[in-house]
Order: sequence, then C-alpha cells, then structure tokens
Amino acid sequence: MHTIDGCDSQKHDKMAGPCNKHIFDSRYFLPHSFVDSFKDEVGSHAAVQKADKALLNLVESEDGFAFPEGEEDDHCGSNWKAVNPKELPPATKEVFEQTGVFACLCQHGIVEFLMEFVQSGEKYVSVCSLSFLYQPLLYRAKYALAAVATILRVFGEDQGIGYDINCVLDITLHNSLLREEVVKNRLQLVIDAFHCWAHKHSCQLKYHPLYQPGFRLEDLSTCERFFSSLNGTVQNIQHLSSYHWMQSIDLHIQQVNED
Repeated sequence: MHTIDGCDSQKHDKMAGPCNKHIFDSRYFLPHSFVDSFKDEVGSHAAVQKADKALLNLVESEDGFAFPEGEEDDHCGSNWKAVNPKELPPATKEVFEQTGVFACLCQHGIVEFLMEFVQSGEKYVSVCSLSFLYQPLLYRAKYALAAVATILRVFGEDQGIGYDINCVLDITLHNSLLREEVVKNRLQLVIDAFHCWAHKHSCQLKYHPLYQPGFRLEDLSTCERFFSSLNGTVQNIQHLSSYHWMQSIDLHIQQVNED
C-alpha cells in the first residue's frame, strides 16, 4: 500500500546560489524528463479517441484531469480545488523556482520517491487538503500520473494507493495511456481516511479504505505525517542553492527512513 500527496512548503528562491551549477544526484527524486512526459498524457490520449464519440465523451480541465461528461458532481469535481486549473501567481513565478514536492510513501511511513514542483510558467492546479482549512498546494495531474506509473513499474501487481482526490484520478487514469497497465495490474485506488469524510457520500462508499478489501484499518494518511516532519527544514532550505535544497531534503528523508 502506498500514499501520495503534494506539499507546497518546500519553496526555493530562484535567485539563491546561482553560481552553484552542480546537480545533486538524489536517490529519491524522479527525473524532470520522466515527470514532464506525463504533462499532456490525458490530452494526447483523448485526442486519439475523440474520433469515436461512443468510446469517449470527456470533459477535460486545463490541468490535465479528465471527467466523463455530466459526471463531475458524482466524483466531487466541482468541490475540490485540485481539479480546477489556476495559474501560478505572478509573484510566485518571479521569486521561486521549486514550489514544493510531491511524495510517495508506503503504509509504514518509508519515503519511496519524490518529485519537485518546478515553476515553469505552465498552468498548475490549486489543491487544498480541505479547502476551507489549508492554503492551496500547487501541482498538475502529471505528478500523480508519474507517481502511479512508477509504482506500477517498480512494485507491479496488486498495489493500493491512497490519495485525497483519487475519485478524480481514477477517471483520469482510465482515460490515459496507463489504463491498460492499471487494469492488468489490478491497481486499487482509495481516498485516505482523513480526507474521505469531506467527499460526497457516493465517493465515500466507493473509495473509503474501510469499504475496500485488503486495506484493513489503514488510514493511508502517511503523507500528512511526513510533511509535518519535512516542514521543519523549510526555514533552512528556502535560500540555499538548488543543489543544497535537494541535498537537505534528501538527507532528511534518509533520516526519516532510518528512524
């Protein structure tokens, strides 16, 4: 079992340490090229299928998440900021290069891999764990798709993933090129117990881990506990060079995993 989520606390000042051109070789961060390969995944796959209206009738938002037409409400699409496109604020673009991280952990709290949110001027998604309580996190659907692809490639069959908007990611996956891999490997998607109670009743019945076989009493809120620990590095890393920004996070993860 795995849990995925994003955090926007680990920002990095783009003007910090510009003379240091070294690239830190992290054992945890996925390559940018691999993550970016998923940025147009849903759109390109949908374009191929649009010729057959009987096969696909999608309403795709600009962030990369996709919905069957008329089913947004059933999957909480209109209630969650994670599926509504929003530009990265201009002030943030001017100041920060990295705007956070997207993490994948196992059910026991071991960090498996991370991706950095890289400011690139393209449209981002504004997501909030509970929109009325927390500041929004910024990322696109490509990070979730890259995480799923990595889990399937490394761990193979019969995996389970907890994510706060899995009701929407489920639809996106089944309208992407990962669909066959998801079905073949019997991937199970649930919403972690903490966030699931903020979803609609139909979502809770389908995606709450209590109602899915194999998850037992796991709450799959491991990312929140990890981010609480990782946020302790924020005051030290924001004005480091990109090399030391990643190195500091990498060292923190090593310690978390050893503990």
